[in-house]
Amino acid sequence: MTVGVVYNFYLLLFYYQAFSFFSPRGLIGTACELLSAAVFAGFGSWGLYRALAKSGVLARFSSGQ
Repeated sequence: MTVGVVYNFYLLLFYYQAFSFFSPRGLIGTACELLSAAVFAGFGSWGLYRALAKSGVLARFSSGQ
C-alpha cells in the first residue's frame, strides 16, 4: 500500500505537476493506486502461493501441507 501512495506522490510531483494532492485528480489517483496496490499485493501473492503449493515446492513447509 505504501508503494501505491509513494508512486502517486511521484506522479503528482513529476508527471502531473499542475495538480495538487487535494485536487479531484490527486484524490482519485490516490484511491486508484491504493486499490490497485491492494489487489496486486493481495490476489497476486495469493495466486503465487497457490501455484507454488500446487507444484510441490512448498511441501517441506507447514504452509504447503
